[in-house]
Amino acid sequence: MKKKDISKILGSQKAVPLETQNLDGPLKYLALIREVNTRIKSKVGRPSDSKKTRYHNIPLTDKVWKKLNQKAKMVPGKKTLSASQLAAFLIEHGLKDLEAEMKKYHLEDILSSTKS
Repeated sequence: MKKKDISKILGSQKAVPLETQNLDGPLKYLALIREVNTRIKSKVGRPSDSKKTRYHNIPLTDKVWKKLNQKAKMVPGKKTLSASQLAAFLIEHGLKDLEAEMKKYHLEDILSSTKS
């Protein structure tokens, strides 16, 4: 199905590329899936994130780890996504969202002035 066909079905007058938009809701999930499938590269062994440069252990509860495993299995793609890889993507995107919110409300300025 072509973009213009999807736009027509949805009643849209204009199609906007997802990469250029600040996405929320289901579109954010679709953009995350696209990024996961773009970045996870299969080397000789297990598929890994091509942008990773550091590896850290982050303590999580069993409940959170179980949810990460369930969600990782739900992400469609040619490569297998691990719970750890999904956690890394979610942390990256959460950090971007936090930084955007801090910038939007000038919280960086406020917080840095309270430390002086």
